[in-house]
Parts: sequence; C-alpha cells; structure tokens
Amino acid sequence: MARASAIRRAAQFSGISTSNRAEDSSSESRESSDGSRESSDVSREFSSESRGSSEPEHVGPIVVQPSIGQKRRNPPVDGNNIMTRRVMQRTHLSNRNQEVFTAWTKMSVTEQRYQAHADILKLHERLDIIQPADAPFMIKEKGELKTQIEKYKTVIMTSPNTPGYMHDVPRLLLETIARHPSWGVTAAIYNSPPKLLVVSKYVRRRCTESRKDIKKMIKLSIGESDPQNPDGQRLKAIDIVTLVKNCIGNSKKDIVVTAPMCARFAFLRQVFCQAGGGADFWPNVDDGLQTVREAFAGTPNEKEDTANNLNRVFLTTLNDDLRIYGHPSDQRGFANTSATEIQREVEATALAAPILPEQDDSDNSEDHDNEDEECAQSEEC
Repeated sequence: MARASAIRRAAQFSGISTSNRAEDSSSESRESSDGSRESSDVSREFSSESRGSSEPEHVGPIVVQPSIGQKRRNPPVDGNNIMTRRVMQRTHLSNRNQEVFTAWTKMSVTEQRYQAHADILKLHERLDIIQPADAPFMIKEKGELKTQIEKYKTVIMTSPNTPGYMHDVPRLLLETIARHPSWGVTAAIYNSPPKLLVVSKYVRRRCTESRKDIKKMIKLSIGESDPQNPDGQRLKAIDIVTLVKNCIGNSKKDIVVTAPMCARFAFLRQVFCQAGGGADFWPNVDDGLQTVREAFAGTPNEKEDTANNLNRVFLTTLNDDLRIYGHPSDQRGFANTSATEIQREVEATALAAPILPEQDDSDNSEDHDNEDEECAQSEEC
C-alpha cells in the first residue's frame, strides 16, 4: 500500500512536470512566431518607407560606368561626319553656312542634285542684279544694215569677178560691211565675237537663200529638148540676158548687165546641165572656177589679169549658150562695158586682199543648201 501510494505520487508529479514543460514549450513557440511576425512587419514597413522616399526610376538607355581597370569603349566612328568637318575646315565656311552644308550632306542624292541646281540658278540671279547682262545684238528689220546687205549681196552674187560662191560671197559681203561702219557694224562690234557672230550668221543665211533662188531660176531657164532636133535650140528656154535680169530681181537700178556677167551665168547654166542641180551644184561651180583659174591664171600678184583671162574663157561658153538657149531680144546686155559705182566697188573688193581673218566654216551648216529633190532630178540639157 505504501509502495502503491508512492508510485501514484510519483506519477502525478511527473504528469504535472510534463504538462508544465509542454505548456512552456508551446508558449515559447508562440512567442517566437509572434516575434517573427513582428520582424516581418517591421521589414515590410522599412521597405515601403524606403521606396516612398527614393527618387523616381530612370527613363532611357542605361549607361554602364566602367569599373576600375576596365577600358572604356569609344562610340562608332561616322565617316560622313569626319569628311563633312574636314571640308568645312578646309573651305573656312561661316557658322551659318556650316549648318546649311551639314544639312545638305544628310539629303539623298536626288535632293542634293536638285538643291545644287537651284543654288546655281539663284547665284545667276544675284549676278544679274550685280552686273546685268548686255542686251543681245540684233539686226533691225528695217535698218540701214539690212538694206545694204540685201543690195550688196545681189551685186556680189552676179559679179563676174567673184572667185567662188560657197565661202567667198559671204566673205566679200562681210568685208564690204567692214568698210562701211556707218551702216551700224562698228569696230567695237567686230572686236566682240558674240556680236560679230550675229552679223556673220545673218549674212551666211541670206547668201544661202540667194544661191537657192539663182539655182531655181537656172532650172526654169533650160526649157525642153526639141524632139525633132535634139542638138538644136531648146524649146521654151530663157535667153541669158533675161536669166541675169531675173536673178538680179529688185536690184536693177544698182546693177547693169554686162557681157562678162552674161558669160559667168552661161558657165553656171552649163555646170547645172552637165553635173546636175543637186546639193553638189555650188561646190561643183566653185571647183570649176578654181580649175579654170589655175589653168588660165596671170602673174601670181595680178588678180586683175586672172579675172580678164577668166572672162575671155567664159566668152566661149557664152557663145555656146546663145546657140542652145537662143539670142536675147535685148542686145544691150552685150554692149554695156561700164558698170555702176556699186559694181566697181564690189569688183575692187573681189580683187583686193582679204581684210578680215579667215573663219572656220567646217561646222557652219548654213553654207550648205538643203535642196529640193526636183532640182537633183532635173532634166538633162
């Protein structure tokens, strides 16, 4: 009994201590959990306070600063910028023009071309304001110069002393104009190539038109062949004196028809019938004149003797022309031996030495006739 009671007391004592230890451990765990919760709450409050007091986040590319001992990388090099700076330094552009030039380098190729062309035009406008361009030289429509050109052109074309027609007629006409500055072409104009070119082009154009008119007159004058007598006189032909007068036109008061003049036109009609009236007609005439001149030339320095010899040679051609195309009803053309003052002046100019420098006519298309095909396919004489 005593032992049993002792056992019971020991069991009670152990149960009390065990429960006490359990209660102590549970309280300690609760306290630790409460402490952890309090520490988490404190950390959350600290983090929220730190976020509220911090600066706003950085917007844009993040720049990484190199650490100690790490090499810093240079940005990529732009070759266009380097070249632009070099050009601006070399040309010493002002600040404003540097901005304009820099903007121009960033344009496309098409934009650059358009901008450059516009800048050039604007530069010309400014130059015109600073120094206005001279007014172009023009030949007045009813001026003295144009009147004299028309008059002397016909005299030179019908002169028996004209050495050639393709180049010599314009040359003689220009030299005649140079001898008469009162017509409007002064020494200042002759010393100005652009102004002289205006006069030269007009003279050559008028000479070309005159050659065309004379060739048409010659074509109309050959008439028709007589079927019953092919070698005899041609039908509906125009005699030589009438042909010369038709070619003179409105300049009859300034030109007197002479026998040497008729002989020269007889030679022109002979070349037309033999070589044809195409585009090579006038070159063939000039070649024929050169051949006859070399064969019957006088002394080297006596052009007058050479001209007289040519006239005598062409008199034979004139006799053949009278037989083929008939004798003129007006025989005064053969009897005239004296010429007008203008004719004598032109003959003296043709025999004198040139006073103007020889011009290059290789590219002058106005010296070549654009003939009609009917002239090239004209009936044989």
